[in-house]
Amino acid sequence: MMRAFYKSRLFWCGVPGLVFLIWVWWDSGGWHSYVVRPASGGVFDSVMVSRGRVEWQRNAYVGTPPILTGKSYLGLQAYRAEVEESPFAIWVGRLPGRGFDFPAAFGWESQTLLGMRAEITERIYFAWVAMWVVVLLYVAVWLGMVFGWRWWKRRVMEREANVEHRTLNSEG
Repeated sequence: MMRAFYKSRLFWCGVPGLVFLIWVWWDSGGWHSYVVRPASGGVFDSVMVSRGRVEWQRNAYVGTPPILTGKSYLGLQAYRAEVEESPFAIWVGRLPGRGFDFPAAFGWESQTLLGMRAEITERIYFAWVAMWVVVLLYVAVWLGMVFGWRWWKRRVMEREANVEHRTLNSEG
């Protein structure tokens, strides 16, 4: 006899992940959090959760990045000083409001910003996925595993029952 799906350990192991993702989605309406990693040659990668979406951003400087020359340029010298101490920098900021945001499912864009000096150009690339899409994908994979496991267990139990039935019939 098969147990109900909600009595499965696999089901209950997935519940904390779902609760966490829903909390992150709700919290992203009031806070933005991001992690920045500097790469070589004036390139910075960051991952941010904000306004109901997970966002990847790459800032690439063409020319001599002012933060590497030691000159203050739009506050980036302080940014560089924080990043040099560890391979990652983490920021958290407050946004007006709180709650669930429903942005577009996914998207991407790029921008080119000209610096104050002609030799510096900043290229910014964005790509994002909405948190509601992340939650739906998590639920689909998690419940797919739960019901896939149940289907496989049912098949194994039916095969074992058929083998027992055949051995009983052949003995009798």
